[in-house]
Formats: sequence, structure tokens, C-alpha cells
Amino acid sequence: MKWKQAVLIIGIATGMVVAMSGLVSASDHCDETVEDGESIQSVIDGASTGDVICVDSGTFEEDLTIDTAVTIEGLNAPDGSDAATVDGTVSIEAEGVTLQQIRVEPTGTLTPDLMPHNVDPFGIRVTASDVTVANNVVTGITGDAANHPWRAVNGIQVFNGDAQSPVTDIVIHDNTVSHLNNDGTTSAYGGAAAIKVQGVLDGVDVAGNTVENIDSAGWSWGIVMTTTGSAGISPEDVTVTRNTIDSVDADVLTGTAFGVDGDSDAEQATVNDNNFLNVPVGVENKDGNNTLDATNNYWGHASGPSERTSPSGQQIGQGADIVDHGGGVDWQPFRSSPVGQAAADTPAPAQRGPR
Repeated sequence: MKWKQAVLIIGIATGMVVAMSGLVSASDHCDETVEDGESIQSVIDGASTGDVICVDSGTFEEDLTIDTAVTIEGLNAPDGSDAATVDGTVSIEAEGVTLQQIRVEPTGTLTPDLMPHNVDPFGIRVTASDVTVANNVVTGITGDAANHPWRAVNGIQVFNGDAQSPVTDIVIHDNTVSHLNNDGTTSAYGGAAAIKVQGVLDGVDVAGNTVENIDSAGWSWGIVMTTTGSAGISPEDVTVTRNTIDSVDADVLTGTAFGVDGDSDAEQATVNDNNFLNVPVGVENKDGNNTLDATNNYWGHASGPSERTSPSGQQIGQGADIVDHGGGVDWQPFRSSPVGQAAADTPAPAQRGPR
């Protein structure tokens, strides 16, 4: 019996070592770990270039300014009960930053006077090159357009207003942006955008994100490419692919899954293999001179967008609308089932009749 007890003890000890080694290997890449009750910003302020700052479960009531090239990483899934939650905003101002597995959920109402430099309210804002924002959750952002009309609330915003120095190589992957709301009235209203790509940018990859429940008294975008008032220069090389945009609504204007807004050049965007679900408008192109590539998307119905007609001119498409201001939207071929389902990898044959 003694030898059995010895084997049992050794086995238990071995199991504990394996388990402990597993825990260590899960976080041994962290240079610093922030625990609940501590300050993420304090650790950022003391960090060196290249540091990995891990954040354990908890709620951190602070606005973050990331001005050093570090990685901020939540140790748990951002959609779970043990997420690393920032009750505030995140401003990424240094090149080479990675932000991943963080839940951003600011409480209260966000207004421009509470933001740095009086900018539009945001959850995450990127103003530097070579930045990756991946696998985060941004949710619960509420604005006050009734008292701050013509302003927007943004879930994730990539912004640059410097005409002489483009911000380049931005990755926005596999995030969830949900429950944005910008209340107002029919005479005093603003907008909402889950993901906004704005200004003097070159190389923005927006892929695999989930956008849902975006609402505003004025206008709402799931994903939008637009210019700034100061520079008036279009973003370049913007790729929007394999995103699911669900339930985008607005009271005065029409909720839209993807838009080319301002003076943006539609030829600088490719919008392919996305799902447009429960949205009045799938795509709006405000560029009157250039055509937008919006092929191989699922428009919320197997028959395609409402633009689709038979050779005799009868409407066939029962999916989301297309709004075109003269430049054109190339939507054929389209997908007859959502991206991610078994049949989704085979686009429907291009509709050859009148458009």
C-alpha cells in the first residue's frame, strides 16, 4: 500500500507542477501585470518600448493614453465575466502599439467637453502608425446630441488631420463594437459610427469585426470612411472584409452598414465578403466620381440587394438598399448566404440583367 500512496503523491505533485507550469506559460510573456485595484495608466507611464503589459480581470475606472510602443493585453476573454474592463476611453498616440483582449465600456454619457481637445466621443482612438487593435470589445457608449448637435460618437476611430504626414499600417481585426447610442431630437441631432476611418491615412485593414446595435437620432454608420474638416484628404488603401454588421439604425437619416462619406475617394476602398444584416442601407457611396468595389457581400437576403432587377426591370433583390450619388457601386457578384456559413464561400452568379 505504501508504494501506491507514494505513486499517488508523486502523481498529484506532478499534476500540480504541470498545472502551475501551464499558468506560468500563459503569462510568462508579460513584462508587467496589472491587477484589479491598480492603475493601467501608471504602468504605461513607467513602461519601456516593447513592453507587454498584461491586465488581469477587473474594472479599471480611468481613461488611458498609450504614448509608448507597448502591448496592452487582457489575460481573459473580453466578452466574459472575468474580462479586463476599462471604464473610460483609450487613446493610442504612439507608433507600434498593440491593444488586444480589452473590454472598453465607459459608464455615463460621453460629450465632447469631456474628451481631449474637444474631439468627438470615442471608445478607442488611434492617431499613430503601425497600430493593431484586435479582439477587443467596445460597448455601451452613450452620447448627448441634444446638447451637442452635429457631433458623433465613435466606437473605434482611426484619425489623422495632418496633411503632411499620413498615418499608415493600421489593423482593426476581430473586435466587437456594440450598443452605441447618440440621443437627440429631430432638430438637434448627431451621429454614431462603430468603426470610423477618417483623414490622412494609408493602409487600414478592417477585418473580422462584429458590429451590432448602433443607433442615433441623426445618422448611423456601421463602418465609414471619411475625410476631416481640416485636411480634406481621403484615406487610402482601406480594406473592409469579413465583417458582420447587424442592426444599424437612425431617426432622421438612414442607418447604413458601410459608407464612403465626406470627400473620400471610393476607389481607395474595397468592401468584400461582409454580412449586412438588419440594416436599411448596405452601402452608400457619396463619391460622385468614383466607383466603390462592394462585391461578394451578403446583403441580408439570398436574392441580393434591392438594386437587383430582372431583365424586364422587375425588382428581384430583397436585401439591403444601395445609395449611390453618381460614382457607382459595383455589387456583383453577391453572396446568397452569410459569410461564415457553409455555402457562403461560393458567391451567387452575377446578375446580368438591368441594374
